[in-house]
Amino acid sequence: MRALAAVRHRSEKSVASQKAATAADPSVQAAADELESAYAYRRLCEPVNADYAATAALLSRELTRRTSVSTWDRNTT
Repeated sequence: MRALAAVRHRSEKSVASQKAATAADPSVQAAADELESAYAYRRLCEPVNADYAATAALLSRELTRRTSVSTWDRNTT
């Protein structure tokens, strides 16, 4: 999106004015806002996902421990 806006504003005299015109473009601003919202949402979801992963690992270890003990108990009796 930013590259398309830069091409639209290439008639500007200096690179700084091209960058300023590109940054002021409404489509670039809308895309930047959408990107910021997506980043914020990802940052909110990241701890929840990490918690689920830790819980899954805990359950996996516990199931492995319990099933291996019960198999050993069955073989010894």
